[in-house]
Amino acid sequence: MFSGKGAAIFIAVFFIFVVLFLVWHFYFSIYELKPEIRPAKKVTPGSNVSITYIPVNVWGYRVPFRKVDVKFVLPEQNEFIILESVIKTEGGIKFKLAEKSGVLKIKSESKYFLSTNIIKLEIGE
Repeated sequence: MFSGKGAAIFIAVFFIFVVLFLVWHFYFSIYELKPEIRPAKKVTPGSNVSITYIPVNVWGYRVPFRKVDVKFVLPEQNEFIILESVIKTEGGIKFKLAEKSGVLKIKSESKYFLSTNIIKLEIGE
């Protein structure tokens, strides 16, 4: 079917496509979104909080050159967050907490989640 030179070129091109396919699926594909909460899951009242989702590949490293779209749903009856301070960022949200202790639940949705993800923040001393 191919001569010696044509077969070598075909095999080289096939090998390059296989390598590119594997690199894409194992290095550049998003397998999970990990939440990064600052300062921590237990925060003090009145502090600034930042929640960001980091796209992670199959090896657990941050996926380069990829951005995620995460929608955050804040509770309607919210006494923990000062609503004027809410800033939505790329893949995350920043806000200031009110001077009240308790547990804050924030729902987040993305096409990379199997279902709605709920983040619980313990607010207290």
